[in-house]
Amino acid sequence: MAENRNRRPAGGKRAGGQSRPRSSAPRRPRRRRKPSLWQVLADRITRYRAERSEFRPDSQESPFLKTLHFTHQQRIRLLRWVLLSLVCILCLVVQDCIMSRIHLFGATTDLAVAAIFLVTIMEGSETGGIFALLAGVVYHFSGSAPGAYCVSLIGIPGILCALFRQRFWHRGTTSNLLCSSIAMFIYEIGLFLTALFLGLTRLDRFSYFVLTAVYSIVVMIPLYQLIIRIGQMGGHVWKD
Repeated sequence: MAENRNRRPAGGKRAGGQSRPRSSAPRRPRRRRKPSLWQVLADRITRYRAERSEFRPDSQESPFLKTLHFTHQQRIRLLRWVLLSLVCILCLVVQDCIMSRIHLFGATTDLAVAAIFLVTIMEGSETGGIFALLAGVVYHFSGSAPGAYCVSLIGIPGILCALFRQRFWHRGTTSNLLCSSIAMFIYEIGLFLTALFLGLTRLDRFSYFVLTAVYSIVVMIPLYQLIIRIGQMGGHVWKD
């Protein structure tokens, strides 16, 4: 009996003859508002920026410029070498324009060669030797050199004295100046012997070559202070 009471009669009618209420009619969906002109423009601009940021064309750059990307340390090193080269060129100009007109006991200085020897000794036999050879070539083509043999007269003593300093002494002011002075003496004596062999000078002029070496060594002392300051750029210190 309990089961019959709980059952509802078929036909959608409830017990007692009452009919089931009909469901309400479905609501019509609201019409979407058309976007305004400003909103359309903003959406198009946003899409355009997204496409540009996602698909960027490869930048057209020459392969030569790609190799010119230097680190900070490389830029400082390049600047140091440029300044050292400019010091040597400045010494060459001062020697030709000013010091060549000043004679003491018939001799004068040789500033360009003195600057080359200082840089060569302080840089060492490897880097300094390459610098000495290149600087000797530039010195020869500058028109101030006595002849093409000055390239070997600058390069060989510079490399030998740099090797001697690296083998027996630590890098310092005294060792640098002493080895540069030895290289300067070797250069002047080699210059005298070469000129004597070629018939360009006489034996009694040997003292003038020695005085030129002495004057150049005296000038090396203030010149060394300038070159050592340039060599310490960027925290770089010449050490063995």
